[in-house]
Amino acid sequence: MANKTGSKIPDISWHKIKNQALGKKYDLSLVLIGEAAMKSLNRRFLKKNKTTTVLSFSFSEDRGEIFICPVYVRKQAENLDINFQYYIIKLYIHGLLHLKRFEHGKEMEEEEKEMLLKIKN
Repeated sequence: MANKTGSKIPDISWHKIKNQALGKKYDLSLVLIGEAAMKSLNRRFLKKNKTTTVLSFSFSEDRGEIFICPVYVRKQAENLDINFQYYIIKLYIHGLLHLKRFEHGKEMEEEEKEMLLKIKN
């Protein structure tokens, strides 16, 4: 994991969660970035001129990269009155599921809930 934000990140079992979602052999790069960098990526690759919480990029069946913007995640968590650590984990799982080719919708939401329950136990 590369933390490009310069800020402290909660102690999360990133690797364990990745292994549950994608398996141990999956080569994942996780990059924590600031709002300007996230906005730039979102504009460049999704043609959306705004910051977002998480972006996933699949390079092959067993290799991908996830970018998370913790500052923006924290702002959204506060706006939604959700615990920051819970929300960043939820968004990480969301990104992992995109790497598994899940599309937004009910099936993805159910898989997210299932994974969140596994992590709690």
